[in-house]
Amino acid sequence: MTARDEKADLEQTEDGQDRPAAETAPSEGQKPKREYRIVLFDNWCKRCGICVEFCRKKVYTQEFEMHPVPEFSERCVGCQSCVRRCPDFAIMVTEKRDDESQTEEDEP
Repeated sequence: MTARDEKADLEQTEDGQDRPAAETAPSEGQKPKREYRIVLFDNWCKRCGICVEFCRKKVYTQEFEMHPVPEFSERCVGCQSCVRRCPDFAIMVTEKRDDESQTEEDEP
């Protein structure tokens, strides 16, 4: 990434400081980005990789033994494509509540 690309990813705040665009509040009239919680039921998953291949936002990566991991859950748009395609019903995607803690659990 060049210095120019890095600068494009920054927005200037009212106090004159540069902050990453993701950290700035939505402007008036814009809806805040929804956040989603992804739960993988490891004991149901047969590690077929369908969720990894078909996720259009590339939320999932695969670790050792092909175990899918929602490494980039902040990219999730809640389309439920992974849930619908999973042959083992091993994925659950829900919208995060405002009062939900910032930590994510792997299983309920």
